[in-house]
Amino acid sequence: KRRLLRFLGVLDPKDPDQVVELEDAPPQPGGTMALQECLETAFERRPDCIQAQIDVARTQRREVWADNQRLPSLRLYGGVGLRGLDSSISGSGGDIAEGQFDTWQVGIRLDVPLGNRVAEGTFQAAAADRRRAAIQRRAVLEHATREVADALDDLNTAEKRIDTARQSQELANDLMQAEEKSFQLGRSSSLDVLSAQQSLASAEREEVRAKVAYAAALSVLLAVRGDFIEAKGLRDDVALNAQD
Repeated sequence: KRRLLRFLGVLDPKDPDQVVELEDAPPQPGGTMALQECLETAFERRPDCIQAQIDVARTQRREVWADNQRLPSLRLYGGVGLRGLDSSISGSGGDIAEGQFDTWQVGIRLDVPLGNRVAEGTFQAAAADRRRAAIQRRAVLEHATREVADALDDLNTAEKRIDTARQSQELANDLMQAEEKSFQLGRSSSLDVLSAQQSLASAEREEVRAKVAYAAALSVLLAVRGDFIEAKGLRDDVALNAQD
């Protein structure tokens, strides 16, 4: 791979001892890549899915409240007070201060709405809002499902592409070694060796492209799942930047 890195300009040809560490395996996410669990993560983490759930819950509560306004209401009430029965203001004030004439009031009030069009209209509007929020939530969840499924398919394809590229690189490396041995024995020409080296370099470039494509596909999947920041360990960095 050092030959490929020199071709790409990553390594300085004048410094052959330069140390570079490469990940042989593609980056793996912290969790599982099963479709069902990816969808559950998306439904719990995506802002549009969260907002859709909040809208449904809010409209449901409003519908319940509006429905209650159409029902009869039974109220229990009571009270206590003081009265002054003297003919003069000062005398009545003295009666109240001494608490001589207290009054009590206890009762039950039943309100039965008849033809309450305002409450009925409010309930119908709340019910329509709840149905509209439910439809919107279904559309949001379907959109999230399509995005997650497509991103997961792209990730699986990219992973298979890495395996294919790695096998091609191994075959190209075996071929180059065979050509070099054949050249040493005088059975191959320098052009054959050069061609084998070029094939190996091409296979190594393809393997690098496959790993880059896998990393990009993984980032897209994490983004559509809604947990890109957590999966990349960027939550603390975002919090620090927000404080600054």
